[in-house]
Amino acid sequence: MTGVLSKLFTPEFYNYLDSSNLTSIPQEKDNANKDLHRALYDNGVVNDWEPQHRIMFIHSKYDLVVPFGNYFSFRDAHPAGEGTLYKIDDSGNYDHVEQGTAFFMDLVMVGKYGAYYKWLDEPYTPTGIQPFRSTPITSPLWYTLDGRQLSTKPTTKGIYIHNGVKVVIK
Repeated sequence: MTGVLSKLFTPEFYNYLDSSNLTSIPQEKDNANKDLHRALYDNGVVNDWEPQHRIMFIHSKYDLVVPFGNYFSFRDAHPAGEGTLYKIDDSGNYDHVEQGTAFFMDLVMVGKYGAYYKWLDEPYTPTGIQPFRSTPITSPLWYTLDGRQLSTKPTTKGIYIHNGVKVVIK
């Protein structure tokens, strides 16, 4: 599935995007198109934005939802932060959802990126943000090590993920 802007936005906003309106960021608040244009600019990760915590920017050249150019825009806007504020990984070979699933499985289940997120266990200064979940996420589903969900409990020998832990099927 590819992102088709003409189907994502209203016809009015789509026409606004196709015009010369994008040569500058509107300051006035006199219509919804300008408000959305300004909001998209203000909430972008390349315009006067610096991560407050370490983040992982993961992308795939095969992503049909988010353009691969976004990867370069982020990297070019934050050249000094790679390795300290953020880590970029463009090694994926999946589409959008599958790439996110593979990243999550590598991070949580296998530990490929675990060392990079060790700071999550470090002492911190509370910011007033409270977690919404106090119990670990568990799932009755079974997954392969590469993140593919299985329809039932596996019968083939191997290592699988169930309830967030690795399970050996003999």
